[in-house]
Amino acid sequence: MIARLDQPCLRLIGVLVTTALVTGCSEERSGETLAKITVQGQVIREGKPLTSGWVEMVPVDGGKGVMRSGPIDNTGHYLATGLGPGLHGIRVIVPRDKTLFPFDQFFSPIRRTFTTDSVQTFDLNLSEESTKPK
Repeated sequence: MIARLDQPCLRLIGVLVTTALVTGCSEERSGETLAKITVQGQVIREGKPLTSGWVEMVPVDGGKGVMRSGPIDNTGHYLATGLGPGLHGIRVIVPRDKTLFPFDQFFSPIRRTFTTDSVQTFDLNLSEESTKPK
């Protein structure tokens, strides 16, 4: 008998495979040291702080480093450490909250450029971000 996997199970498998691939990659090229950046901020949805989930930041279009994430606390604040400089795609993940995914699960139009400053603040208003042109 062949078992069928449902959509949530396939998503979980995809996340686990991606995590395994990312953790197996080196953050830095030989002889190159990246600035280690901390990004913090607050996530707002419909005028209120989001009180759970996490923020994922992935380098895109020449951004440096590897994916980093930071949990969202009960006041809507997040903190992600160890990012590299450059352009990053940003996703907000909240388990079991499908209303939070106005974007494709593997793509987010939210982009931020991180400088080499050691600590940077980026607040995310999801209501505004979801209405920006893609």
